[in-house]
Amino acid sequence: MKEKILIVDDEEEIRELIAFSIERALVNPIVMQCGDGQEAYDCIQKEKIDLLITDVKMPKMGGTRLVASVNNLPAEQKPTHMIVISILTTPQEEPKVINGTSFFPKPWDASQLETHIRHLFGLVAIDRPAGKKTEIDQSVIDVFLEATIQVLTVTGNISVQPDGVFMKQPDTVSGDISAIIPMNSKEYTGSMSISFTTPAFLELAEGMVGGHFTEITSDIESAAGELCNQLYGLVKRNLNRVGHSLAPAIPSIISGPNHKIRHLVQGPCYTLQFQVGAGTVRVEVVISPKLR
Repeated sequence: MKEKILIVDDEEEIRELIAFSIERALVNPIVMQCGDGQEAYDCIQKEKIDLLITDVKMPKMGGTRLVASVNNLPAEQKPTHMIVISILTTPQEEPKVINGTSFFPKPWDASQLETHIRHLFGLVAIDRPAGKKTEIDQSVIDVFLEATIQVLTVTGNISVQPDGVFMKQPDTVSGDISAIIPMNSKEYTGSMSISFTTPAFLELAEGMVGGHFTEITSDIESAAGELCNQLYGLVKRNLNRVGHSLAPAIPSIISGPNHKIRHLVQGPCYTLQFQVGAGTVRVEVVISPKLR
């Protein structure tokens, strides 16, 4: 079931920033926006909201009054979760929770907000061996996210829409054509892959080499390797600038309808999904710490 999220703030730029974090925290959520508390209250009476995120100081009805009004509604109309973002809240390691409502400072830490949202919906538990860090920092995910958008937009000459970041389940189909490349550094080993559904790949191939394609053939399969190579190169450059030591690598291409990717190491598979034209692109990242 898709989570239905309502963002309430009188500044459109703030609403868009929060919406971006929600898109990264959840998979295909339904995101709604309101510019003031009264508009939000009217919406909540008509729609069942899973998460309400509201500012405090707004015209017509502020966030404090909105939360109080919502708490007086029948249980079936109340949002399942509520987050208040306010300049009156003191920054801290964990969000303050009062009577089931979470309070974040303004400005807020985006990675902390995203982690908390995933926690609210039970999406943050990851099994990992004691003493080993198998989670990927949000800053690293951001590098992959930004690099993917840049490579697909510039090289493929196409519009790209981020469509969520999530943990991929084992034996899940990746796509119709993929490229996988090793990721090795002093600290960890692993692999990265980029996978395309047929419509997405054909549209990207047309943007890269021109012409019109109706199926994936050996003549254009190399485009998957080229996109993977460019993506890894940009990721490697940006991560090595901040202290990583990723080594050069060469991608391999996997082609065939609804195939699965077997990564080079076992561990949580972080998946970044994008909508490209009529199709889907997925970037998967799996790393494991090297034993000392």
